[in-house]
Amino acid sequence: MSTILTLHDPQTARAYYADGLWQEDTLYSLLRRHAKARPQAFALRDAVHRLNWSELLAWVDSAAEDLHLAGLRRGERVSLWLPSRVESVVTLLACSRNGYVCNPSMHQNYTTAEVLQLLERVQCRALVAQSPKRRYSVGHMAGAAAFLEALPQPLADALRKGEKG
Repeated sequence: MSTILTLHDPQTARAYYADGLWQEDTLYSLLRRHAKARPQAFALRDAVHRLNWSELLAWVDSAAEDLHLAGLRRGERVSLWLPSRVESVVTLLACSRNGYVCNPSMHQNYTTAEVLQLLERVQCRALVAQSPKRRYSVGHMAGAAAFLEALPQPLADALRKGEKG
């Protein structure tokens, strides 16, 4: 049985597919299609980056591989604690590629305690957050409280305090 809370109704979904309202595409498959058709056209930008489709695909594939190598498996949850920026989209697309559930709703103004509570509530396995040392970091959760060193210091400190020795 799936542990993902959803209002998905298989019968309704079949009807949507039969009527052509839904397609087999994923966000990642659409990215690949655009990267193949127009690799040098601009796809995404923020205050720091301006990426064409080919560059976006390469970054997404790299992020997806990092998440996979960290031990994440299909259906596991990845949360984002980032301001609006390219890395948010990259992570969402990487999750689409690997079949992870992406939780983009960690608002940047949440306290560490609120973030910890939400991560535990959704049974998060990885957090992508802004680090003071690096612009993009992936922290991997083992259980509810052990992250890699890449996390923002207040969150990493709070998580270490909660670790069982």
